[in-house]
This record gives sequence, structure tokens and C-alpha cells, in this order.
Amino acid sequence: MKSQAQILKGMSAIPRLARGRIGVMRQKSKGGGAFHNLQYTKGGRHHVKYVPEAQLAAYEEATANYRRFMSLVDEYVELMSAKAAKEIEREVRDAGKRDARRKV
Repeated sequence: MKSQAQILKGMSAIPRLARGRIGVMRQKSKGGGAFHNLQYTKGGRHHVKYVPEAQLAAYEEATANYRRFMSLVDEYVELMSAKAAKEIEREVRDAGKRDARRKV
């Protein structure tokens, strides 16, 4: 399992991100190829943005970076949740020991 610092370093190393997925709008009729769009949800609403072919590779990288970033966020939350659970258990255990000493 990665450490807290490793996860945060990985998150900060991601240069740019874009929420969503790249989709194919329709095939071009002449000359082959396809039109692409970026589809994402923000504020509970679905959004679609046309992506010019010249920007396609950059958006594909940015959406992959977003998925990687969210994966690191999940790892961080799992790590911090486990740490919090251990701290809570220790606090309860230590409080029980203090209460037992006071009764004596």
C-alpha cells in the first residue's frame, strides 16, 4: 500500500485533467474519420462539448489523467479511513484503561 505522501505526490504530478469521456458523434461521410465529443456530468447535469480532431489526443490524455487522479483519491480515502479507525479504537481503548484506573 502506498503512503500518504506517495499518493499526494502522485496526485500533484498529474499535469492536467478533464472530467468525462471521449465519444464518437458520427462518422464523417467523406474521407473517413469521425467527429468526437467530450461528455461529462457537472452539477447533476449532462454536458457535451465538441472536440476538434487537433485536440483529440490532448483530451484523451486529460480524461485518462482524471481517471488516474480519482483512483488516487480513492486510495487516499481508504488509507485515511483505515488510519482514523485505528486512532478511534486506540482512543476508546485508552479511555477504558483510564476509567479502570480511576475506579481503583
